[in-house]
Amino acid sequence: MFPEADCNGGYSFALLEATLGEERFAELTDFMNGQTMTLCEGRRYDHETESYTETHEAHGPVVYTWDVERFMRGGPILD
Repeated sequence: MFPEADCNGGYSFALLEATLGEERFAELTDFMNGQTMTLCEGRRYDHETESYTETHEAHGPVVYTWDVERFMRGGPILD
């Protein structure tokens, strides 16, 4: 069973590599080449105070959940 995403935006690289293994993770990064991902900095910007608030651990690059699901199903790369 695949684990739940570890970030609000999706799956961190660390979790994906630990879950998939080095070879399959390399296939995922090839699959994601040119696709949109997000960057989790572990903070939220407040427009009223014009400052950041730390909210959780920073995960770094994060792959959206739907892209991981599509990869696992063997779906196409969407440009």
